[in-house]
Amino acid sequence: MSKSIGTKAKRGVFWTTFFTMLQNVIRFGSSIALARVLFPEDFGLMGIATIFINLGERLSHFGFGTVIIQRKEIKQEHLDSILMFNLVVMGSLTLAMVTLAPAIARFMNNPHVTPVLRAVSVIFLLKALASVSNAILRRKMKFKELGIARTVDKTVKLLSPVAFALAGFGVWSLVFGTILGNLIGVILTFFYSGWVPRFRFHRQAFQQMFSFGMWVYVGNLLTYAINNIDYLVIGRFLNATQLGYYERAFNLMSLPEKRTSKAVNDVLLSSFSRLQDQNERLIRALQKVITSVSVIAYSVSIWFYFVAPALITVLYGPKWVPSIRPLQIMCISGFIYTFTRLLNPLIYARGLVSQNAARQFIYFVFLSGAVTVGVRDGIVGVAWAIVVSSLFYLALNVSLILRYIPIRLRDLFLAQKSAMIYGLLQIGMLELYLYLTRDLVAPDGPIALLAISALSALAFVGGHLVFRFKDVQGIFNELFGELLAMIRKVPGLGWLPFTVQQPR
Repeated sequence: MSKSIGTKAKRGVFWTTFFTMLQNVIRFGSSIALARVLFPEDFGLMGIATIFINLGERLSHFGFGTVIIQRKEIKQEHLDSILMFNLVVMGSLTLAMVTLAPAIARFMNNPHVTPVLRAVSVIFLLKALASVSNAILRRKMKFKELGIARTVDKTVKLLSPVAFALAGFGVWSLVFGTILGNLIGVILTFFYSGWVPRFRFHRQAFQQMFSFGMWVYVGNLLTYAINNIDYLVIGRFLNATQLGYYERAFNLMSLPEKRTSKAVNDVLLSSFSRLQDQNERLIRALQKVITSVSVIAYSVSIWFYFVAPALITVLYGPKWVPSIRPLQIMCISGFIYTFTRLLNPLIYARGLVSQNAARQFIYFVFLSGAVTVGVRDGIVGVAWAIVVSSLFYLALNVSLILRYIPIRLRDLFLAQKSAMIYGLLQIGMLELYLYLTRDLVAPDGPIALLAISALSALAFVGGHLVFRFKDVQGIFNELFGELLAMIRKVPGLGWLPFTVQQPR
């Protein structure tokens, strides 16, 4: 059984990483196209609506999706009851959002919010429909099927707005794409899960899942507030244009952190829940995950910081230059949040939901104060507030883990040793490049973009060839072992002789 869980977890990490990378490539390309066609005001307007879209997503889950994954035994009655509860709640929320949209628009000082918010509120019902079938796929560790469904969903969300934008639909391009993508996602998750709902509510079955689910629900609401307080403050005290600049910087920063961490966390929650009573195996798994993610997080965060001027100017155009400095600052917070998020699956798998919610509330109060003070210096001040708050939040989560799980702080630090060495090598090479080319190459031009990207890759590959750390080599073996197995299944490629190299 344990071997089966380990094998499924490895394959789950591979498939979720593969599909996440594919989604990120599509997301990156579509963001460039949309940034060229649309205006900062369009993204700012959708950013305001997104605050309330995210609220609907949090309310649609009610924590019961996590219960489906974490609970040792689940029955049809549990699934039916959760679906019926979600549909009733989200139907009510859709009606409430349509009614309250004008008041929200007045609060945000933007009358254009009303029609956008009313139209996009339909995804509340779509999210409710998909929540149970999505959780079933994660519980069964069918991450390949889940990855396909999500990739098709995201592809539609990201590419269809480009077509709408070229046709002149403006901000409605983003709205139509969001609705269409969610609809297709519902259809695919139901198909792959094989679950047929009976649309019945069982009171006793629902009560069995209520306590755990409600603490997760509280945590979800706090997470929503945490993720959107900066958008809310900027939209309220600055303007939609500044929010558009900030949104572009924040989304670029979160592209490697949020998407990859979320995908890996889906696998970790399912795996840790199956091993929730085995401390020794949980600790070993956590250390391995931290090593794996840190190798990527260090390299990507450093690259983003150095390449930001060229990346923004070359790919998005001169009109997005105000996003450069916030992006560089928030690279620090994105790096920190990567490790904070990795601790969440372990916290939920061990049932520490009430303790986690208490720490989230403390963090929200701290973050709200920091952002309110930081907004006085514009979006740059908010970016620094996010960095300081992310450090505080990491400390809160680490303290919770150390209190309930027999792991040492030193073990968490040493798991990142290899990545730190690679990161220092990368920083040294990039600083040397900037010093030698300061009077020869424009830091915001295409040459700088290519040079910084090439040197970052060279630092990573070169560092690995020189040091050949066993923990990192093991990660490559598992990753490329799955990749080669997938390639050999392609007709005509089964003869490939390649093998992964064993660590010294």
